[in-house]
Amino acid sequence: MEGFDEGKAIELIYAAMLGEAAWQDFMRYLANSAANGKTVLVLHDEAMQRGYIPIAHGVESSTLNDYAAYYASVNPFMSPASAMMPGRGTPDIELINEKALKATEFYNDFLLPHEMSGRVSMTIEHSHQCMFVLALLSDALDIDEKHQVAQRLTRLAPHLQRASRFYREAGPGFILGDFNGAIFDAINKGVVVIGEYMHVKAMSKKAEQLIEGSEVVGFTALGRLRFKSPDIQESLRGMLDRWYMGNKLVTHYVEKIKVSLVLIEKNDISNYFEGPTVVAILEETQGMKKDFDIAHFSSCYGLTRAETRSLQGIANGYSVSEIAQQARRSEETVRTQIKSLYRKTRTNSREGIIRKLFGAS
Repeated sequence: MEGFDEGKAIELIYAAMLGEAAWQDFMRYLANSAANGKTVLVLHDEAMQRGYIPIAHGVESSTLNDYAAYYASVNPFMSPASAMMPGRGTPDIELINEKALKATEFYNDFLLPHEMSGRVSMTIEHSHQCMFVLALLSDALDIDEKHQVAQRLTRLAPHLQRASRFYREAGPGFILGDFNGAIFDAINKGVVVIGEYMHVKAMSKKAEQLIEGSEVVGFTALGRLRFKSPDIQESLRGMLDRWYMGNKLVTHYVEKIKVSLVLIEKNDISNYFEGPTVVAILEETQGMKKDFDIAHFSSCYGLTRAETRSLQGIANGYSVSEIAQQARRSEETVRTQIKSLYRKTRTNSREGIIRKLFGAS
C-alpha cells in the first residue's frame, strides 16, 4: 500500500486521456492506495440487468468473465446505486446493510472468495439506462478507511466525467482524422460514422450527396440515421449493441446503393465510455444490377420462409455457420435449405443464385 497523492491521480487521468499513459496506470495507483486494493470499471445495463468489467487492476480475467457471464445479473449494489447522484463516492454500507449483503449469493460466491468483501464505488455517469461505475474493493478496509476512499472518489469524479465526455466527443476524429472522408469521396464512396442509438458522429460530403433525396436512407426527427430497409436497420441496430458478437462487416444491396457496415475496433476504454461505432460506407453500384425484391423472388420460385431466410443470408455474404447461428438452426439444416434453394432456382452454386437474384445475365 502506498500513500495517495490526489494531484498525481488527476495527472494520470489526463495523461491516459491524451495517450501519454495507460489507464491501467491510474487503476493501479488507485488500487495501491488501499491494503489489498483492487479497482474495476463497471458498465451496468439497468434495463437488461447485465454488465461487464472492461478494465480492472488486481482481479483475474477469469473472475471478470464470471462477472459478465452471471454475477452482474445478481449484483445487489446496482439497484440502490441507480438512485444515487453521479459523482459521489459511496461506501458499500450506504447502499445495502451488512447483514443483507452477507446473505447474498453475490457476496458469498463472488466477493468473498476473491478478497473483495469491502467495496467503495462512485457512479461516473448515467446514460441511456447504463451506469458507468468506478469501484475500489478490498477485504482490509475498515469503516473509516471506506469513508476516506469515498471522499477520494468524489474529488476525482469531475475529472473522470471530463474523460467520459472527451471520449464521446472526440471519437469521430480518431476514425476520420482531418480528411473528413475525402479519401472515400475520391473513390466515389460516402462514409457515415454512427454511434450508439443511431447518433451520427460525422459524415463525408459524398455521403451527404447520396443521402439527400434518397429513398434508401434518411434521418429521424431527432437527427438519427435511419435506413428504409428493415434488414439494414436491423443489422445496424445489432452492431451498435455493446453485447454484439456477430460479423464486423455486413454488406447489403438496396436499389442502386451498396451499404457496407463496418464495426470499428477500439481500445477498451474507448469502448467503455464511447460505446460501439459503426462506419456505413455508401457506394453507387455499377454493372450488375443490385436492386432486388427477396419477397417477389421467393414467391416466383415457391421458396419456404426458411429457404428465404437462407437466401437473404447468402445475399449478405454470410457463411453457413453464420446463417445457422442467426436462425438458431443447425448447420446441417441450413445446408439442406440451401440445397433446396439450388434445386428450385435451377442453380448449383452461391454465385449462380446471386447472379439470378440480382438479375445479372
